[in-house]
Amino acid sequence: MVERADLELAAGDPEVAGVLLGGLRVLDPEDTYLDWTYFPRRDRVLAGVTAALGEQGAASAMGRGAALDPEAILDLITREPDTE
Repeated sequence: MVERADLELAAGDPEVAGVLLGGLRVLDPEDTYLDWTYFPRRDRVLAGVTAALGEQGAASAMGRGAALDPEAILDLITREPDTE
């Protein structure tokens, strides 16, 4: 999930990256399953999302992700990326 958020950010979609980071909190609220080696990458993506959207925009995107049910989060992770 961190990888997908990183890809979305690199593709110029910080909104989706933020939603994915918020969804990560639903799927793994205690960082139980996220390998500790991903923490710096997650933090870097979060910094990029915040830089692009501002504090409130990043919090809003992450809040939308946190409000999704697990199935919707998985759909977002596995969707085909926009190529437009």
